[in-house]
Order: sequence, then structure tokens, then C-alpha cells
Amino acid sequence: MVEPYTALGYTLDNSGANTSPAALAHIGNDAYVDWVMVELRSSDDPTMVVSTLVALVQRDGDVVGTDGTSPVFFPQAPSTYHIVIRHRNHPGVMTRTPVLMTTSNTTLDFTLPGSSTYGTDACALLRHTSQTRAMGR
Repeated sequence: MVEPYTALGYTLDNSGANTSPAALAHIGNDAYVDWVMVELRSSDDPTMVVSTLVALVQRDGDVVGTDGTSPVFFPQAPSTYHIVIRHRNHPGVMTRTPVLMTTSNTTLDFTLPGSSTYGTDACALLRHTSQTRAMGR
């Protein structure tokens, strides 16, 4: 399965990336749900995109490489970057402050209270309520 973003006109560093049947075969929380874009943006100017890669998002919200298991790897030099996760059908989310990216794995969890995001309520949890109304005749 080939990533959908190139066909939509996005510029990617791994344009045309695909995933294997083995990655699609994962089940449970690690099951593949969809493609996302992960961006590194300048720490000085968060409007400047340094690199954009496609990745897979799993059912539990993890974002992984196109093989379905490994971390998303950026070949940029170690530095601080704003990190952005974008999806074609949802609003994106970006770190409020730059994150230090080193040669070892950097983990970012947008669900933690300490993970501040750019903008207002970028990671607000939505609560759905259902109401039952009695319909009179």
C-alpha cells in the first residue's frame, strides 16, 4: 500500500513510501490505522518545514515507521525542532517548544499533560455524551 500524501500534492522526503503486507497484518493495539505526516520544523521559525516524512499510526495512537514497527527516522543533524503530526482529515498538532532530537530515539507523547502544544486546545480530549429524549405524542 502506497502513502496517499504525494497524490494529494504534499512534498515529502520519502515520497512514494509504501508498507508491506506484514505491517498491515498487525492486530490489536499495534494494528495499522492510517498514514500520517511527521514534520520537523525550525526551532527559530516554526513556519519553516525542515523535513516531512510519512509514517503509520497504530490503533493505540503510536506513530511508527512505514515497516509498522520501527521509529520514524529523520536523517537531519541532531538539534532542536518543533515536531508536527498531520493527517489529511484532522487538524495537526505541533509542539509548543522545540524538542531536542539526538542520535538516539526521542519519544514524544502528546497525551501527557506536560506535552505543551502550539495553539489553543490542540490536544483537547473530546467527550461525547448521548442523550435520550422522550418524544411525546
